Amino acid sequence: MKQTEEQFPLVFAGIAVICFCSTALGIERKREMYDETYEEMKENWKRILDFGPKPFGSPALSASSLYLEKVLRAITGNACRDIYKRKAWGAGTWRLETVGEDKRILESYLFLGSGASAGFEGTLRYAGHNRVWDMYVWDRYSVVDTEEKILAYITVRGNGEAIPQMLFTGYSELPHFIVGAEETEFFAKACEEGLRFRGFAEAKWQEDADCIDVVGTIGSGSRKIIICGHYDTVYSTPGAYDNAAGTAVVLELARRLKKV
Repeated sequence: MKQTEEQFPLVFAGIAVICFCSTALGIERKREMYDETYEEMKENWKRILDFGPKPFGSPALSASSLYLEKVLRAITGNACRDIYKRKAWGAGTWRLETVGEDKRILESYLFLGSGASAGFEGTLRYAGHNRVWDMYVWDRYSVVDTEEKILAYITVRGNGEAIPQMLFTGYSELPHFIVGAEETEFFAKACEEGLRFRGFAEAKWQEDADCIDVVGTIGSGSRKIIICGHYDTVYSTPGAYDNAAGTAVVLELARRLKKV
């Protein structure tokens, strides 16, 4: 890196991402991205996807971190893994279905932090709203037994298909399911008719899971510019855009800035 009166080291945190877009870029400038380094970025993206889902504490997260460390070290010359322990939630299998002659198995996922249940069956009740990310407010239903004790929760995602989300509270002892927006009318009608639901959920907490940051630096000095993005994923996806794409961009930024 070219030195100025005061150096500004660039710190690349590998569980980490940066993406930016500017309409100020001209066509010729955009074409510069489509060179051999663009192909390297695309290859890194594919390799990260090959590790599959990478939730905290998983072998896939560890394997992916080793790959990222290798690539980042080849660029910066000083990459390392920073491993620390934290509590991590994990999902097993689950099922949510209606009860009766017209039984339906619903496409659903568990909220991150959901509780477990060996099995439940009860009547659907409207239970207000579920606030997600302090951004969305979606309809929530409960499944209750004959004494109106809540056995499970079901949230209808109001703006898309069913995908895992984080619980606003962080965790729960009860299972929390999420279904897609296409089920909005079905659940409203099912609640009016007192339809019965049943299911199960496997989920558990790991107390000392490995959380692994991959860090490299370019330059030196008293002040730092940190460029970062996460590479972990939820349990159900390899994370093509959330966040393998961002992680590949971080690596490419490191490669280009190293040449400055």
